[in-house]
Amino acid sequence: LRNKPKCFDSLKAKGLIPHLDTGGAATPGVMATIAGWGSTGVPKGQDGYYYATRQREASVPLISNAACTAAYKGVNAYYYYMDTEIFDDMLCADGDTKDSCQGDSGGPLWVPRSLGGVTQVGVVSFGVGCAENPGVYSRVSAYYDWILGHVPSLRPPGWTKPPASSP
Repeated sequence: LRNKPKCFDSLKAKGLIPHLDTGGAATPGVMATIAGWGSTGVPKGQDGYYYATRQREASVPLISNAACTAAYKGVNAYYYYMDTEIFDDMLCADGDTKDSCQGDSGGPLWVPRSLGGVTQVGVVSFGVGCAENPGVYSRVSAYYDWILGHVPSLRPPGWTKPPASSP
């Protein structure tokens, strides 16, 4: 897309490129959509899982970070117990029987915009099992400036790079 900005701008104008969440769109209780080509979670035997032959989508409700941290307290994850703390740069969704799974990592999590189109609020990160525990996502708003600094075609008019923070 770097060499075809007019094409990218056209897709963005049509609402086919998601807006990035600058904060506030990822509210617990809001229904979000995940998409990917990952495992359908159907056991295939000792060799793993069946993977989607087409992109699939699922609607899942966002939950609070506190609820997600509580859900992961003492979870048996592959022969060891884990207490995962969900930090501010993460968010979670708990769809009971729907979830992202192996092979979906890096895929989008988005919510509808009131003006039309969608806002990407997350990126598939991890979970324990598929639809056994909440799915955990990287929170887009926490990385908004980094994303814009590395993907010029997403920058809104007038955007300037923020000053580097000191350690």
